Amino acid sequence: MYKKACLSFQVSAVVFLSACAALDPIGLVPEAQQDAVVAAKVKAELIEEKSLDAAAIRVESNAGAVTIDGFVDNQAQKERAGNLARGVPGVSRVDNQLKVH
Repeated sequence: MYKKACLSFQVSAVVFLSACAALDPIGLVPEAQQDAVVAAKVKAELIEEKSLDAAAIRVESNAGAVTIDGFVDNQAQKERAGNLARGVPGVSRVDNQLKVH
């Protein structure tokens, strides 16, 4: 129940932050908020990918450079998570620090 509530909250945060970014066509939103939007969008992609345990993956963004770390079950999941992050608009590079356990 707790995990489902957390994921629901994260998805809601993505929607809210995305709406804030969409209302900023001339770049008035501070970079920290833009980083939060990018990180939230990456996290949403990870949540949508059923083969991943998104709760075990941490996402950080700094000026479009995204770092993902945490644990996955195999190399294929690590690569999938990295590819998903790279596909998010606003991501300039991905530092995939996920560990296979």
